[in-house]
Amino acid sequence: MDACRELSRRFARGELKSGQYNVRHDSHPDVAGFPKPIIDLAPNLVIIDEYGGVSLDMMGGFDHFGVSFYPVDYKKPPFVGFKLGDKELIDGLWYYDDGYEGNPRYQKKIDALLQKRK
Repeated sequence: MDACRELSRRFARGELKSGQYNVRHDSHPDVAGFPKPIIDLAPNLVIIDEYGGVSLDMMGGFDHFGVSFYPVDYKKPPFVGFKLGDKELIDGLWYYDDGYEGNPRYQKKIDALLQKRK
């Protein structure tokens, strides 16, 4: 979460632009300067939205999942249907998965992982 927080702060200071950054295959100089934990996770995309939210999109397509970080002062986008994610892991960090709502086992699995962490 600290790595996502760092990217959000860099965006707020104007050091990064909103958009999609392809971490696995991008030679963009900004990606090289991303925090090491994000580089090590090797997400498919890092998405920085125009409100300072940061998402690590681990996989696209049919198994679209990842985590999204939202700063304390985050203002949700004004369009209808926006949700922060499927499951808040810790304050400000949400897990999302395209199959989460359609499969009740996802919630049990994520809850079990969170219990292990305590």
